[in-house]
Amino acid sequence: MDNPIKMEEKEIQALLTRYLSGDCNEEEIALVETVYLLDRKSYTAELSSQNITDDVNQVLETLPKPARRTTLMPVIAVAASLLVFLFAALYFFSAKDLPSAAQQSVAQNDVPPGKNRATLTLSNGKTIVLSSAKKGVVLTVEKMTYDDGTTIDEKNIISGYTLINTPSGGQYGITLSDGTKIMLNAATSIKFPSSFKGHVNRSIELNGEAYFEVTKDQKHPFIVKTANQTVEVLGTHFNISGYKDDAATRTTLMEGAVKVTSANKVEVKQLKPGQQAVSSGSEIQVEDVDAEDAIAWKNGYFMFDYESLEEVMAKLSRWYDIKVQYEDEAVKRTVFFGTISKFENISKVLRMLERTGVVKFEVKNRTLKIYKKKKMN
Repeated sequence: MDNPIKMEEKEIQALLTRYLSGDCNEEEIALVETVYLLDRKSYTAELSSQNITDDVNQVLETLPKPARRTTLMPVIAVAASLLVFLFAALYFFSAKDLPSAAQQSVAQNDVPPGKNRATLTLSNGKTIVLSSAKKGVVLTVEKMTYDDGTTIDEKNIISGYTLINTPSGGQYGITLSDGTKIMLNAATSIKFPSSFKGHVNRSIELNGEAYFEVTKDQKHPFIVKTANQTVEVLGTHFNISGYKDDAATRTTLMEGAVKVTSANKVEVKQLKPGQQAVSSGSEIQVEDVDAEDAIAWKNGYFMFDYESLEEVMAKLSRWYDIKVQYEDEAVKRTVFFGTISKFENISKVLRMLERTGVVKFEVKNRTLKIYKKKKMN
């Protein structure tokens, strides 16, 4: 490639397509990867075709001849991360393309995103279906209301242990008797006492994922028990993802401090803000992370940070309440990086993933079949 001063959108689309198919020369590879490395965090589902065009032409003006392949990141990592940049770019450049048969199938059998859905099970066994028109519930010993003050059921007084559960395709907020606020992700449950009065600790049980804003109480630690971890705080903000079908439990700290103990009580780690405790058994690994990524789900979007397709689909299946079937097990290892709104129908999310040129999807009766996309000759 002779490094023209500028490239048109159609030329850039062709370049990205060649990159995905492995047909670029060294200069073209350097151009694509250098554009991506300008600001990899900015390449989300919200970028525009003009952003991409401007970045490409900016790099064209500065790349030497002949352009050299960048070494800022390992080649494999670059290729994996570029997938989401490429599908986002191709999504905008190809918006007028006719949909494929697979895309038409997905659109015809579309699945809407999840919404506010939860049930509350009282100690006497009664189950209350919470309103999907509300965002959260506030519980005290005396009464039970929604977060806008609306009474839920005057006849039921909360006592003993209570369970709140969100199904697949649901999320909900809850304020406990001590003022602690919890946001539950899809397919999540927490068990808690109606009142912490008389308890040495404020202890609850979690299965799934939840974000906590714990009311400070120096005399009564707040304890969250999961299958792989026990998390103890005095009052702070943190997120726990502890689904039983996930490979590991992850606790991420936003502010303050937390103590994380392994299930067998062998390891104990203290976390600082911006750290994450990862455990799948007796060991706990502490990693420095972008804490905002961990609560992306709470803020209305999916954040895929070098995640395998299998991990991506675990999130999508819970939120869209679908079953996932792989026609080729090898595609599970495909890695993605990027941000996608969680309030779009699944067809839009899948269409973006298909733009990578790696996979294709078919949806029928809330079952998602995933195929490896055959390379065109």
